[in-house]
Amino acid sequence: MEIEEAGGIPFLDVKVQRSDTSLSFAIYRKPTHTDQYLHFNSSHHMSAKNSVVNTLVHKALTLCDEEHRKDELKHIEKGLNKNGYPSNLIHKAIKKQTGEPSEELVDDEHKGVTFMPYIKGVSDKICRFLNRSRVKTFYSRSAKLRDILSHPKDPLPKDRAPCVYSIPCSCGEQYIGQTKRPLKLYPTTAGVPRFYGLPKVNKPACPLRPIVASTGSITYNTVKYVANILSPTCRQVQCSIKEQ
Repeated sequence: MEIEEAGGIPFLDVKVQRSDTSLSFAIYRKPTHTDQYLHFNSSHHMSAKNSVVNTLVHKALTLCDEEHRKDELKHIEKGLNKNGYPSNLIHKAIKKQTGEPSEELVDDEHKGVTFMPYIKGVSDKICRFLNRSRVKTFYSRSAKLRDILSHPKDPLPKDRAPCVYSIPCSCGEQYIGQTKRPLKLYPTTAGVPRFYGLPKVNKPACPLRPIVASTGSITYNTVKYVANILSPTCRQVQCSIKEQ
Protein backbone atom coordinates (compact mmCIF):
# COMPACT_ATOMS: atom_id res chain seq x y z
CA MET A 1 0.00 0.00 0.00
CA GLU A 2 1.33 3.42 -0.97
CA ILE A 3 1.70 5.96 1.82
CA GLU A 4 1.58 9.70 1.31
CA GLU A 5 4.94 11.40 1.65
CA ALA A 6 5.45 15.17 1.73
CA GLY A 7 1.90 15.75 0.56
CA GLY A 8 2.24 13.48 -2.49
CA ILE A 9 1.38 9.92 -3.44
CA PRO A 10 2.07 7.91 -6.63
CA PHE A 11 -0.88 6.42 -8.47
CA LEU A 12 0.12 4.25 -11.43
CA ASP A 13 2.26 6.59 -13.59
CA VAL A 14 1.04 9.80 -11.95
CA LYS A 15 2.44 11.60 -8.92
CA VAL A 16 -0.46 13.34 -7.19
CA GLN A 17 0.64 16.28 -5.08
CA ARG A 18 -1.78 17.73 -2.55
CA SER A 19 -1.88 21.36 -1.52
CA ASP A 20 -4.27 23.26 0.71
CA THR A 21 -6.77 24.03 -2.06
CA SER A 22 -5.96 21.83 -5.06
CA LEU A 23 -4.21 18.79 -6.50
CA SER A 24 -1.37 18.82 -9.01
CA PHE A 25 -0.28 16.01 -11.31
CA ALA A 26 3.14 15.01 -12.64
CA ILE A 27 4.75 11.91 -14.13
CA TYR A 28 5.91 9.42 -11.49
CA ARG A 29 9.10 7.44 -11.97
CA LYS A 30 10.45 4.81 -9.63
CA PRO A 31 13.78 5.48 -7.91
CA THR A 32 15.36 2.75 -10.06
CA HIS A 33 14.27 4.39 -13.34
CA THR A 34 17.26 4.95 -15.68
CA ASP A 35 15.69 6.64 -18.75
CA GLN A 36 16.88 3.82 -20.98
CA TYR A 37 14.78 3.39 -24.12
CA LEU A 38 15.21 1.87 -27.57
CA HIS A 39 18.44 3.43 -28.85
CA PHE A 40 18.17 5.59 -31.92
CA ASN A 41 21.09 3.78 -33.61
CA SER A 42 19.58 0.31 -33.10
CA SER A 43 18.56 -1.79 -36.09
CA HIS A 44 14.83 -1.07 -35.86
CA HIS A 45 12.49 0.63 -38.26
CA MET A 46 12.04 4.36 -37.84
CA SER A 47 8.37 3.90 -36.95
CA ALA A 48 9.40 2.03 -33.78
CA LYS A 49 11.69 4.89 -32.76
CA ASN A 50 9.00 7.46 -33.51
CA SER A 51 6.63 5.47 -31.31
CA VAL A 52 9.03 5.83 -28.36
CA VAL A 53 9.07 9.62 -28.75
CA ASN A 54 5.34 9.96 -29.43
CA THR A 55 4.41 7.78 -26.45
CA LEU A 56 6.50 9.77 -23.98
CA VAL A 57 5.29 13.12 -25.35
CA HIS A 58 1.65 12.01 -25.33
CA LYS A 59 2.02 10.79 -21.75
CA ALA A 60 3.44 14.14 -20.64
CA LEU A 61 0.75 16.18 -22.42
CA THR A 62 -2.07 14.00 -21.13
CA LEU A 63 -1.13 13.33 -17.51
CA CYS A 64 0.79 16.42 -16.43
CA ASP A 65 -0.85 19.70 -15.47
CA GLU A 66 0.36 23.07 -16.74
CA GLU A 67 2.69 23.50 -13.78
CA HIS A 68 4.73 20.34 -14.47
CA ARG A 69 4.29 19.88 -18.24
CA LYS A 70 7.24 22.05 -19.31
CA ASP A 71 9.65 20.37 -16.89
CA GLU A 72 8.48 16.93 -17.99
CA LEU A 73 9.08 17.72 -21.67
CA LYS A 74 12.59 18.92 -20.81
CA HIS A 75 13.21 15.69 -18.89
CA ILE A 76 12.00 13.63 -21.88
CA GLU A 77 14.27 15.52 -24.29
CA LYS A 78 17.27 15.07 -22.00
CA GLY A 79 16.62 11.35 -21.56
CA LEU A 80 16.07 10.74 -25.28
CA ASN A 81 19.21 12.70 -26.16
CA LYS A 82 21.17 10.23 -24.02
CA ASN A 83 19.70 7.45 -26.14
CA GLY A 84 20.84 9.12 -29.38
CA TYR A 85 17.57 10.81 -30.39
CA PRO A 86 17.99 14.20 -32.10
CA SER A 87 16.19 17.15 -30.53
CA ASN A 88 14.43 18.09 -33.77
CA LEU A 89 12.64 14.72 -33.77
CA ILE A 90 11.38 15.39 -30.23
CA HIS A 91 10.28 18.95 -31.07
CA LYS A 92 8.46 17.66 -34.15
CA ALA A 93 6.50 15.18 -32.03
CA ILE A 94 5.56 17.93 -29.56
CA LYS A 95 4.34 20.24 -32.34
CA LYS A 96 2.39 17.43 -33.96
CA GLN A 97 0.52 16.58 -30.76
CA THR A 98 -0.12 20.15 -29.67
CA GLY A 99 -0.99 21.57 -33.10
CA GLU A 100 -3.28 20.60 -35.94
CA PRO A 101 -2.98 16.97 -36.99
CA SER A 102 -1.40 16.43 -40.38
CA GLU A 103 -3.33 14.83 -43.20
CA GLU A 104 -2.25 11.23 -43.49
CA LEU A 105 -3.17 8.46 -45.85
CA VAL A 106 -6.03 6.39 -44.48
CA ASP A 107 -5.98 2.62 -44.69
CA ASP A 108 -8.94 2.54 -47.09
CA GLU A 109 -6.85 4.20 -49.80
CA HIS A 110 -4.35 1.32 -49.89
CA LYS A 111 -4.82 -1.49 -52.36
CA GLY A 112 -3.31 -4.05 -50.01
CA VAL A 113 -0.99 -4.76 -47.12
CA THR A 114 2.16 -6.82 -46.68
CA PHE A 115 4.10 -8.12 -43.70
CA MET A 116 7.85 -8.63 -43.62
CA PRO A 117 10.70 -8.81 -41.09
CA TYR A 118 12.64 -5.58 -40.77
CA ILE A 119 16.19 -5.67 -42.13
CA LYS A 120 17.94 -2.33 -42.02
CA GLY A 121 18.82 -1.02 -45.48
CA VAL A 122 16.72 -3.63 -47.30
CA SER A 123 13.19 -3.42 -45.91
CA ASP A 124 13.18 0.39 -46.28
CA LYS A 125 13.79 0.18 -50.03
CA ILE A 126 11.09 -2.46 -50.44
CA CYS A 127 8.67 -0.33 -48.43
CA ARG A 128 9.26 2.74 -50.63
CA PHE A 129 8.72 0.64 -53.75
CA LEU A 130 5.47 -0.83 -52.40
CA ASN A 131 4.18 2.60 -51.32
CA ARG A 132 4.28 3.73 -54.94
CA SER A 133 1.88 0.88 -55.68
CA ARG A 134 -0.38 1.85 -52.75
CA VAL A 135 0.61 -1.19 -50.66
CA LYS A 136 1.00 -0.60 -46.93
CA THR A 137 3.90 -2.36 -45.20
CA PHE A 138 3.94 -3.73 -41.66
CA TYR A 139 7.16 -4.94 -40.07
CA SER A 140 7.40 -8.00 -37.85
CA ARG A 141 10.17 -8.81 -35.43
CA SER A 142 12.65 -11.36 -36.73
CA ALA A 143 13.65 -14.36 -34.63
CA LYS A 144 16.42 -13.82 -32.09
CA LEU A 145 18.87 -16.29 -30.57
CA ARG A 146 16.87 -16.19 -27.36
CA ASP A 147 13.74 -17.37 -29.19
CA ILE A 148 15.66 -20.28 -30.73
CA LEU A 149 17.90 -21.39 -27.85
CA SER A 150 16.19 -20.30 -24.64
CA HIS A 151 13.65 -22.81 -23.33
CA PRO A 152 14.32 -22.90 -19.57
CA LYS A 153 11.08 -24.65 -18.62
CA ASP A 154 9.08 -27.47 -20.15
CA PRO A 155 5.53 -26.31 -20.93
CA LEU A 156 2.77 -27.93 -18.90
CA PRO A 157 -0.04 -29.68 -20.78
CA LYS A 158 -3.17 -27.54 -20.81
CA ASP A 159 -5.21 -30.20 -19.04
CA ARG A 160 -2.64 -30.53 -16.23
CA ALA A 161 -1.87 -26.90 -15.52
CA PRO A 162 -3.13 -25.20 -12.32
CA CYS A 163 -6.39 -23.44 -12.99
CA VAL A 164 -9.08 -21.15 -11.64
CA TYR A 165 -12.50 -22.73 -11.98
CA SER A 166 -16.08 -21.50 -11.72
CA ILE A 167 -19.05 -23.61 -10.54
CA PRO A 168 -22.48 -22.13 -11.36
CA CYS A 169 -25.34 -22.57 -8.92
CA SER A 170 -29.08 -22.84 -9.57
CA CYS A 171 -29.60 -19.69 -7.46
CA GLY A 172 -27.77 -17.61 -10.05
CA GLU A 173 -24.54 -17.20 -8.07
CA GLN A 174 -21.24 -18.91 -8.86
CA TYR A 175 -18.34 -20.26 -6.84
CA ILE A 176 -14.84 -19.39 -8.05
CA GLY A 177 -11.88 -21.38 -6.74
CA GLN A 178 -8.26 -22.20 -7.53
CA THR A 179 -6.64 -25.63 -7.67
CA LYS A 180 -3.46 -27.37 -8.79
CA ARG A 181 -5.37 -30.47 -9.81
CA PRO A 182 -5.94 -31.38 -13.48
CA LEU A 183 -8.18 -28.95 -15.28
CA LYS A 184 -10.32 -31.74 -16.74
CA LEU A 185 -11.58 -32.63 -13.26
CA TYR A 186 -13.49 -29.32 -13.21
CA PRO A 187 -15.80 -28.95 -16.23
CA THR A 188 -17.17 -25.43 -16.49
CA THR A 189 -20.50 -26.14 -18.22
CA ALA A 190 -21.74 -29.09 -16.12
CA GLY A 191 -24.65 -29.26 -13.70
CA VAL A 192 -25.18 -30.99 -10.37
CA PRO A 193 -25.49 -34.82 -10.05
CA ARG A 194 -29.02 -36.26 -10.31
CA PHE A 195 -30.39 -38.44 -7.49
CA TYR A 196 -33.21 -40.86 -8.18
CA GLY A 197 -34.37 -44.38 -7.27
CA LEU A 198 -35.24 -47.54 -9.19
CA PRO A 199 -37.99 -49.72 -7.70
CA LYS A 200 -37.08 -53.32 -6.80
CA VAL A 201 -40.26 -54.98 -8.04
CA ASN A 202 -39.04 -58.44 -7.04
CA LYS A 203 -39.02 -57.57 -3.32
CA PRO A 204 -41.82 -56.91 -0.84
CA ALA A 205 -42.99 -53.29 -0.49
CA CYS A 206 -41.07 -52.47 -3.70
CA PRO A 207 -38.13 -50.61 -2.11
CA LEU A 208 -36.10 -48.13 -4.12
CA ARG A 209 -32.51 -48.59 -5.15
CA PRO A 210 -30.82 -45.17 -4.70
CA ILE A 211 -28.76 -44.00 -7.67
CA VAL A 212 -26.64 -40.88 -8.07
CA ALA A 213 -26.14 -40.17 -11.76
CA SER A 214 -22.94 -38.24 -12.34
CA THR A 215 -23.00 -38.29 -16.14
CA GLY A 216 -22.82 -34.71 -17.39
CA SER A 217 -22.38 -33.36 -13.86
CA ILE A 218 -19.64 -31.38 -12.18
CA THR A 219 -18.34 -34.53 -10.48
CA TYR A 220 -18.35 -36.82 -13.55
CA ASN A 221 -14.65 -36.54 -14.37
CA THR A 222 -13.76 -36.82 -10.68
CA VAL A 223 -15.82 -40.00 -10.29
CA LYS A 224 -14.30 -41.42 -13.47
CA TYR A 225 -10.82 -40.58 -12.21
CA VAL A 226 -11.42 -42.34 -8.87
CA ALA A 227 -13.09 -45.33 -10.56
CA ASN A 228 -10.05 -45.91 -12.77
CA ILE A 229 -7.92 -46.10 -9.61
CA LEU A 230 -10.23 -48.39 -7.61
CA SER A 231 -11.29 -50.80 -10.38
CA PRO A 232 -7.98 -52.73 -10.55
CA THR A 233 -7.87 -52.93 -6.76
CA CYS A 234 -11.39 -54.42 -6.51
CA ARG A 235 -10.40 -57.30 -8.80
CA GLN A 236 -7.45 -58.23 -6.57
CA VAL A 237 -9.17 -58.36 -3.16
CA GLN A 238 -10.89 -61.55 -2.01
CA CYS A 239 -13.67 -59.83 -0.08
CA SER A 240 -16.09 -57.18 -1.24
CA ILE A 241 -19.56 -55.85 -0.42
CA LYS A 242 -22.32 -57.07 -2.74
CA GLU A 243 -25.94 -56.06 -2.74
CA GLN A 244 -28.36 -58.86 -1.85
